[in-house]
Amino acid sequence: MIQLRNLLNSDNILISLTEDIELTAPLEIANKNTIVIDGQGRYTISLNEDAKNKKNMFVLKNSNAIVVKNVTIEDYYSTAIFLYKAENVFVEDVVLKGQAITDENDTRSNVGIDLDGATAKISNIKSMNHRYAGIRVRNESEITLDGRNEHTDDKNDIDSQVKTGSKDNIINDNSSNYSE
Repeated sequence: MIQLRNLLNSDNILISLTEDIELTAPLEIANKNTIVIDGQGRYTISLNEDAKNKKNMFVLKNSNAIVVKNVTIEDYYSTAIFLYKAENVFVEDVVLKGQAITDENDTRSNVGIDLDGATAKISNIKSMNHRYAGIRVRNESEITLDGRNEHTDDKNDIDSQVKTGSKDNIINDNSSNYSE
């Protein structure tokens, strides 16, 4: 994990995972440009989030041109990928494997991808087991949905939240998988 954090101190990098990763602390990619994280379709990022002390573990903040692809993200209760004021984020061929319901307290994961004032293109995701939504869009975010996105046991496939007096979120559904 130390190697991954050290790599993220730079811009313009490609990180090709060669093994599964388990986070031991939140990973925030802030104020960076052009970073690609590629799980090569074989590897998993386990966020290792504590169910009682929910905290976003994988955050893209004030960054531009970040790509997360070909990876499974699991073991989280809040959000798999939190995009805060990030621009031009691409999430493709990603499995967002939320916690399944195990008891009456509904300890499953909240949201797969959460956009907060961000812009992103999402393609070919598989989202499952989210209490609120597979994708949440809020605070004047813009999202483009391409490819075949699948949702299983998500309360909502996509949830657009707009505060009174704010501009609408922009949802471009090129996939025709979603309807308003």
